[in-house]
Amino acid sequence: MMYHVDCMSEYDIVLELHLGRSTVQNFIEQATKKIEDTKMNRLFLLE
Repeated sequence: MMYHVDCMSEYDIVLELHLGRSTVQNFIEQATKKIEDTKMNRLFLLE
């Protein structure tokens, strides 16, 4: 949410949550994949 909705940079998220850079990158990748999967499933249901 912080990356996609609040448009925070990875660096800002690292500072805000006191996490490592790679941890934040992994969370962003997982969130992006989940968003894409959800969009595809919803589009599939509409057809």
